[in-house]
Amino acid sequence: MKTTNSSLAGVCALVAGVLFAGPALAQASWSSDLSTCSASTGNCTSTGAANLGTVNTTAWAAQTSTTTATINNFNNSASGSAFATATLGQYGAGSGIGVYSGTDSALGSPYHALDNNNYTELVLLKFSANVTLEQITVGWAGGTPVDSDVSLFAYTDTSAAALGKTAAEVMTGTKVMNGTQTTTVTGIGSGWSLVGNYSDADNPNGSSGTDTAINVNVNAPKVSSSWWLISAYNSRYGGLCKDQSNATITCTDGDDYVKVLAIAGTTPAVVGAPEPSSLALVGLALVGLAGGRFRRSSAAPAVA
Repeated sequence: MKTTNSSLAGVCALVAGVLFAGPALAQASWSSDLSTCSASTGNCTSTGAANLGTVNTTAWAAQTSTTTATINNFNNSASGSAFATATLGQYGAGSGIGVYSGTDSALGSPYHALDNNNYTELVLLKFSANVTLEQITVGWAGGTPVDSDVSLFAYTDTSAAALGKTAAEVMTGTKVMNGTQTTTVTGIGSGWSLVGNYSDADNPNGSSGTDTAINVNVNAPKVSSSWWLISAYNSRYGGLCKDQSNATITCTDGDDYVKVLAIAGTTPAVVGAPEPSSLALVGLALVGLAGGRFRRSSAAPAVA
């Protein structure tokens, strides 16, 4: 009888482990084609293994140069310049999205790109889950000479509450600190962390404009967040600038004109959790096993 109980206890422990073991985690790749963005709604539909659904994309800009009181063409204001809503521009499957701000909408190309001419412009991306953004595809770069430096920021609040915030809430208090160039972050907002600056993302030689899509590898530290900022470079963001070989290089405050075509990365995905029907079958098997052992023990002859 002791052997029977021991065997049954072992089976129960094994089945309990199957029933209540936590699901395993694995990395799933995702991508989002930003050429599907609607300039009127600012929504992009994501594709890829992670099935992230809609990636909400909005445009923002901060005035960072004037005709007077400038240092390196940037307004010398110790208090900085706040980011405000701008207009998202859509340029089709071959180019990507840009931003209108100030008088940009009346000027046409290249000013309708994401740039730092008069205003430092950026796109704000909201995902339905924390993701690791690892690649930015630049579909176009322009200017004379071409300059296409970009910066990447991640929202530091990765809690479930951050998923419920609005774009206005995460952008409250964000601004560009103007003045002289620095290698330390002088502030874009307490809720944001600079992930990296990337030199001449679309045109390593900086010699001419191109419509060739270039994949830019970003986020070597593998930071995860549900909110991301892709911005035209501004030296007041601070931090070092890297090229695609990860070598430190000097980025300049030239008019960085870029259009963002796509983004890609990874996100944790839950796999291996038992289906409800499987759990029911395991439960029935356990009951049957227990019943069988009970009957056999009851039918056993008494020992004198």
